[in-house]
Amino acid sequence: MTDDTHTPQESSQALEIRRATEADSKEIWEWRNDPTTRANSINTDEVCWDIHNNWYQKSLQNPDRFLYIGIDTNGNKVGMCRLDVVDKEIEVSINLNPAFRNQRLSAPLLTSSIRQFQKSANLTLLATIKRTNIASKKCFLNAGFTHSSEDSEYDYYAHRHQATAEAEKLKLIDEIESIRSNNNINWMNLLRLSFQVAPEEAKLLFRKINADDQRISELFSKLAE
Repeated sequence: MTDDTHTPQESSQALEIRRATEADSKEIWEWRNDPTTRANSINTDEVCWDIHNNWYQKSLQNPDRFLYIGIDTNGNKVGMCRLDVVDKEIEVSINLNPAFRNQRLSAPLLTSSIRQFQKSANLTLLATIKRTNIASKKCFLNAGFTHSSEDSEYDYYAHRHQATAEAEKLKLIDEIESIRSNNNINWMNLLRLSFQVAPEEAKLLFRKINADDQRISELFSKLAE
């Protein structure tokens, strides 16, 4: 989720993205307990320090959890992006530093964190957002997510890494090639049958097909000029 109430747009301010460390724990805890942040979170309860600290220590040691901190050009921490690897999918959420709301930083924080993460992973990204959290939904749409489903409380979004999408397209092309190969056999069998059953009619029909193919080739030649 995100609590940037301004319509998310790409900020002209560059953000540095780094992995979270022990030194970031207290600020992340404070951001999490901000009233506006809690109102937009799936879990709206305030989190005590002991529970947060236990969660944070485990998170830093968890190889399937990635916590990123966004830093502006002045060295300020503008927010956190969290990515959890679950099977072959990634659950994504962000939490903006309340001091940096309304500065159009949510989308840059999200996109820059994803870009950093994808240096080491190539999986589908997912996000669960409260239906009332309009700003967060716009932020994720701006970051390349698409709306996939919804229920009475939440909207669900997905974002496929470009390499993943391209790999799926290549698989589709392979499937098309296989089907076309099989269909070419069907065409050749049909061609043999036509000349066996009605050779004169078949000759006439294929003359017409050849003439149309030549016209198509001429049109392709014009496109190539």
